[in-house]
Amino acid sequence: MSERSQLIEKLESAHTFPGPYTFRIIGNNHADLPAAVEKALSNLVIQELTKKLSKNNNHLALKVKVIAPTPESVLDAYALLSALELVRYVL
Repeated sequence: MSERSQLIEKLESAHTFPGPYTFRIIGNNHADLPAAVEKALSNLVIQELTKKLSKNNNHLALKVKVIAPTPESVLDAYALLSALELVRYVL
């Protein structure tokens, strides 16, 4: 079984699809970060996006609640978010 198949099984066991899913993204504190994240998640319905600056204003944490149609869409979104230059971590 491939790693992707194992991840899909784990997502299916923990979540109902289609259904809500939350991404937490930490990146450089840059004005373009929220728009870049929204663009990367354009295939999903974004329900809520909240922003929080780090103590020293160096980083921006985003919490994005979406409606994910399939576990594959979640994995694809992780790949797109991880590829963004301004993003440091995707949880």
